[in-house]
Formats: sequence, structure tokens, C-alpha cells
Amino acid sequence: MKFKIKYLIILFFFILSSCWREDDLFRNKSENFIGDNLRIDGFYYSYYQGKINNVVFFYRNGVSFNIIGDGQDRTKPEEIQTLLRDVERMERYKTYKDLWGIFLVHGNNILIEKWTFAGLGWKTTVIESGTILNDTSFEITKRDDFRAGSKEVYYEYFFYPYSPKPDSTNVFIK
Repeated sequence: MKFKIKYLIILFFFILSSCWREDDLFRNKSENFIGDNLRIDGFYYSYYQGKINNVVFFYRNGVSFNIIGDGQDRTKPEEIQTLLRDVERMERYKTYKDLWGIFLVHGNNILIEKWTFAGLGWKTTVIESGTILNDTSFEITKRDDFRAGSKEVYYEYFFYPYSPKPDSTNVFIK
């Protein structure tokens, strides 16, 4: 009986390892952001059910950095500062591939491409696109997900000035 269990375990891990695949590559190429129709001297945040659920930084080199929460309910952008001042947490966040992405601005259109968890340890990309409303707000109206397909969404992001921003240096975006 023990002999069969050993072989079943080995077979399970063999099958699991054969499912391994590389993370998806971005479909878009990063570009330096040279515009002035979107402020980047702080962060943008969006609400879900009255609470801030997403914070994103944009950088001149075309990189975006999304911050995930720490389990605290925050309703005001000023409250995000305590999260950003947690140096240990921020250093750990910088090692998560799915918090990094790129953004492109063409006219009043914005596109954000980032990685998302796809299963079995690999990551696929998602592209969120929308319209810049003014230099301190934009809306995302479409999400193109490799797994789930395209769907209409609505997220409105608002600007909050913040300095110093986390560094955009990372090992994921070349």
C-alpha cells in the first residue's frame, strides 16, 4: 500500500510540474510619459463600496505600481499615507510582480497593462482602458482579461498629491 501511495504522490507532482508555464508578456510596449494631461506627482485611488480599494502610482518612464491594502478600511486618501510609510511592507510589495505594470496615454485615452494571477503559479496580463477626464481624474471602462475575455467595467480614479513616491525601479519591467 505504501508503495502505491509513493508512486501516486510522485505522479501527482510530475503532472503538476508539467503544467508549469511562463508568465505572459505584455502585449504593449512601455513608453515614457511626456504629457501633462495627467498628474503623476502623487497617486490615484478608486473606491469600491465606499472604501478605497486601489491605489496606483504612475511614473515618467511609463511604469505603474499598484498598492494593495493591508486589511484596513480606508475612506480618505490621507489614510493611505500610513500604509505608504510602512517601509517593510512597501519593500515587500516591490517584490510582487502582479503589482507592477505599464501605462500608456494617447490623447485623452489611458491604457494600463498589468499582471494578474492566472493559476498554478503563473501570471497573465490584463489591460484596463478608459478616458482621462482631467489632469486629476480618469475612468476605466473596459477590462481585457486573457482568461475572462473583455468586459465593460467602471472605475473612477482620483488624484492625491504625495511625495516621496515609492521608487519605480523593479526587476519585472525592462
